[in-house]
Amino acid sequence: MAQIEQGLLGAAPDRGPVVRWPGAELRRYRDRLYAAAAYPPVDAGAVLRWYPATGPLALPGGGRLSAAPADGAGLKADRCAGGVTVRFRRGGEHCRPAGAAHRRTLKNLFQERGIPPWERARVPLIEIDGEIAAVGPFWVCAPFAAAPGERGVVIHWVRG
Repeated sequence: MAQIEQGLLGAAPDRGPVVRWPGAELRRYRDRLYAAAAYPPVDAGAVLRWYPATGPLALPGGGRLSAAPADGAGLKADRCAGGVTVRFRRGGEHCRPAGAAHRRTLKNLFQERGIPPWERARVPLIEIDGEIAAVGPFWVCAPFAAAPGERGVVIHWVRG
């Protein structure tokens, strides 16, 4: 309890404190406490090839991606037909979410959405032709977004 009080509750607001014990961890983010099983590490260098139409993709460190056809939503289906690359954050990535006027760093997008820092490294990035096309299920980056009436592929992510 002393470790939680001093290390977690007593940490400065801009810190990412964590208290760990076998099989679990307790974290603080934006004045909230999060208790969960300890996350296995994610290999930031992992690069996977995925053909969304063929079925789910198991992700290293747990979790999986799946895709569902959609009309006028998600990624443009024809851009996914040849397969996509899935990787994880290394830092400095950008995306212009569909409908947004400007490109933004993923860090800023994650902060605005309130995604805790320890989850950000686990969010799968979907790339097409070397460019980020989608950030997990959260954002589809322009110009990869399906237009109204266009066949699309919506990405679903089950966390591990």
